[in-house]
Amino acid sequence: MKRLLTIALIVGFAGAGCAAVINTDADEAAVRAHGQTWLQHYKAGDIDALMALYEADAILALHDQPMRRGVDEIRAYFEPGMGQSEIEFELDIEHIEVYGDQAWIVSKYWLRATAKSSGYVYEDAGRSMLIYRRGSDGEWRIAADLDNNTPDVSMESMPGG
Repeated sequence: MKRLLTIALIVGFAGAGCAAVINTDADEAAVRAHGQTWLQHYKAGDIDALMALYEADAILALHDQPMRRGVDEIRAYFEPGMGQSEIEFELDIEHIEVYGDQAWIVSKYWLRATAKSSGYVYEDAGRSMLIYRRGSDGEWRIAADLDNNTPDVSMESMPGG
């Protein structure tokens, strides 16, 4: 009997922890909109507004770059180039999942940055995975931003490019 009670308690607690979380279309739309807001701030060169979109302990892991931890390291990566180039950036969300206060996106991306001073053109294309957390204030923020090169996403496949 004691074993049966223990099993019942374990199943009860496990079930309570795995209760279904209902997310609305509004949750998904808010996460999608966050990406557009990120893009607006990035293109505008607004580093403060861009950093406000990251969790304080966020991780940034871009291909060919060391991983950055925390908003200060992420700022140090982005800040030197902010506002220095004309930016073309396309994002094609391939998959999105929202679970309660966490969400993730897998997308294709294309970046073309033309330096305002020299005309040098930097191009990058690949796939990204973004993990989001919704704070107690209801705002979604990036917890992890991971990019990589993939053979099926190239600058030649950039929409409109």
